[in-house]
Amino acid sequence: MNLIRPFQRDDIPPVADLFRRAFLDNGHHDSAELATYFERVFFENPWYDAELPSFVHVDHEGSID
Repeated sequence: MNLIRPFQRDDIPPVADLFRRAFLDNGHHDSAELATYFERVFFENPWYDAELPSFVHVDHEGSID
């Protein structure tokens, strides 16, 4: 079953990988740098509010896509 749920810190590696594949032309950007970027933007910024999360789509196999 497909599911839309709140984005969690454990989701950062697959979300960063998806972002790299979808939006960065050569796909050779450092995954660790992207993971750090997503950590800061989605969980460490001054406007972060756990009551207003971002969301991810999880397919029937449990993959974020």
